[in-house]
Amino acid sequence: MEDVKIHHKSVIITKNVEAAGVLISPEDFDRWVERGRFLKAIKLGLNDSEKGKILSDEELLAELESGFYKLD
Repeated sequence: MEDVKIHHKSVIITKNVEAAGVLISPEDFDRWVERGRFLKAIKLGLNDSEKGKILSDEELLAELESGFYKLD
């Protein structure tokens, strides 16, 4: 467990000589989840762009200001 938590090494768990799972640290798991979310957001953005679903600079600024605060 020390190698998993401190040294970020993974452990492959086998069942009947076949890989059945992988043990990783909570920090590594969080990184994988965030990486997946990031890649999904990029794919969605690229798909929107290909479909022409884009905003001009002015439209983006207005959208941001309506949800947050006045940008200078």
